[in-house]
Amino acid sequence: MSRVLKGVIENGQVRLVENAGLPEGTPVTIQVETRMEKKLAELFGACGDDPSLKEIFAEVSGLRRVGERPVPSF
Repeated sequence: MSRVLKGVIENGQVRLVENAGLPEGTPVTIQVETRMEKKLAELFGACGDDPSLKEIFAEVSGLRRVGERPVPSF
């Protein structure tokens, strides 16, 4: 059986947003999908899984968080 459950990472562990209804000790497999991966897939379709695009967007995202922007050389 396969279901999609949503959760968040807290202290290095996954905490489900809702009760999964599974008995304690039930083994599960987690597939992580970040917002960026989901957005890339929506924006670029078949190209969304291109590793070079992920690297570029990760760099841009990191620069926005830090508040630094590269100065273009003319």
